[in-house]
Amino acid sequence: MARLVSPTPPPVKVLVADDDDDARWTIRVALEAQGYDVVETSDGDTTLGVLLDAAATRGALPDVLLLDFVMPGTSGIGILRALRRAAAIPATVLMTGFPDRSIETFARNLGVTCVLFKPLDLDQLLAAVLEAACARSVPA
Repeated sequence: MARLVSPTPPPVKVLVADDDDDARWTIRVALEAQGYDVVETSDGDTTLGVLLDAAATRGALPDVLLLDFVMPGTSGIGILRALRRAAAIPATVLMTGFPDRSIETFARNLGVTCVLFKPLDLDQLLAAVLEAACARSVPA
């Protein structure tokens, strides 16, 4: 009798977009320790380019986007607006140092799964990434 073997799913790909090198490093290390496949960008224009290129070429968009609200070049909100126009929005966790609930409301209206306020709590960040990854895997 043949045994059914459940295939191992590929690791969840997370794009960490933050201009703070130390924050990006800390987040990458924490995510990789949990088995996530992590890619990093350090400014808004590069982040937007990576995401739009993946969408245009039918490449693999990240499963989860960890997006800083304020970065050099295109802002986090600008990135979300452009992705919305391109119909290519990965599950997104927005990170901001501005504890303003209006930012949270605005971001959620653009499809953001979760908003985290800096300084980041790594346990909250890991829970938010897991929630975003799970939300992304559920068919619409």
